[in-house]
Amino acid sequence: MVNSTELQRKSSHDREIISIVRSFATSDASKQGTAWTALRAYHRDEIIGELRRLQNDETISEADRIAIAFALCNMDFDYSVHRQLIVTGLETEPHYKNPLADWEAGLIGRLIDRGDKDLLPVLFRASQWSDGAMAEDLSNIFEQELVKNPESFVVQLTNVPSGVRKSVYRLIEYKRLPTKDVEKLKSYLSSALSDSGKGHIARELLMKLGQLNLLGSQFLKHKHQLAGDGSVGHAADDL
Repeated sequence: MVNSTELQRKSSHDREIISIVRSFATSDASKQGTAWTALRAYHRDEIIGELRRLQNDETISEADRIAIAFALCNMDFDYSVHRQLIVTGLETEPHYKNPLADWEAGLIGRLIDRGDKDLLPVLFRASQWSDGAMAEDLSNIFEQELVKNPESFVVQLTNVPSGVRKSVYRLIEYKRLPTKDVEKLKSYLSSALSDSGKGHIARELLMKLGQLNLLGSQFLKHKHQLAGDGSVGHAADDL
């Protein structure tokens, strides 16, 4: 994301602001906090004016333009406009030619965590073509949101077709979640089954959970059978 040559051509003031914005948009949580403090140290109108000026500078990179849009989203300045810049960046095709896709998905995930649950369908759709590191990042975002905000997650799933939902379900690994979180989730989903608007989604997610429970039961049954068979020695301990 960083182009040091381009940055060196800027004034020291512009370099400082761009550097701060880049740090805020990084995945490094420690840098994010420091950068946000630095941005807030400026007078709000002043920093917004500087960011808008830099955003319109034709010499800055697309990554810096998106990083600025992300900072402005967090300042709640023309939120919908700047949010769309990030979404458009992620959804631009062909996806395999976008070197920023993983990073853009992470920025959207942070906006979702900040409270913009309407962005979830954007990442739901991205699950269909994601792979590698991006798929892992989406998996973490989906699992976190499903546990922390199950109702909004289920509601947003009603806004995408079944093919997209299947891609989302494939990325959710319930076995990584604490048992107490799974039980709490099952309780919520069970209570939502009778809801005409989201009951079918709750059913789909419960079926996914049911598959996990079935696999777990089969594993324990097989392990107990092996443990009771002296001819297999300690094979059960290797499962």
